[in-house]
Amino acid sequence: MDTQVQIKGIQDGLLVSLPEGAWEEVFSAILLTVDERLDFFRGARIALQVSERDLGATELSTLRAELGKREMEQIGLLKAAEVVDGAVVRQRKAYPVYNGTYAQYLATIKAYLASFGNLQTVGRNGLHKYNNQDHSMLTAMLAVRNLLGEQHDVWSVNTDRSYHEEMRLPPHSALSADEAGT
Repeated sequence: MDTQVQIKGIQDGLLVSLPEGAWEEVFSAILLTVDERLDFFRGARIALQVSERDLGATELSTLRAELGKREMEQIGLLKAAEVVDGAVVRQRKAYPVYNGTYAQYLATIKAYLASFGNLQTVGRNGLHKYNNQDHSMLTAMLAVRNLLGEQHDVWSVNTDRSYHEEMRLPPHSALSADEAGT
């Protein structure tokens, strides 16, 4: 049975077409193809063309984790063999909401997360606060340095209250859409 993986350049990256055959054989063929051409795949966005194959979340998650381990080793972040497990959590349209109890709930989340000695959270969703792209990347960079033995408080990034845009409404007022800036 032919388990040759076909690769084609597309506008957004690489299209990897999966051959026919048992998933275990196809899975191994994909990883072998990537391993043989690591430089070619470096930083590429990969789309899978699965055709009639019925892939479940488990198969896709396992493949994503294996490809992620290889990429992290390739860029020098860690050795693939050192990775015990991995997960991707997609959270659509998540946005931090600031209200009167935000600080209390955030303190609870921070205390819980601090109980994990090997966990670094970054970005808007990881820190449960609004961060622009620069701040999110800075938290990621500091988290990596923490993993390498440095001590940085990623929660302290973007704590300057004057940075945030602010609009105060008078009590019990109603603004039109134009007045509210929407």
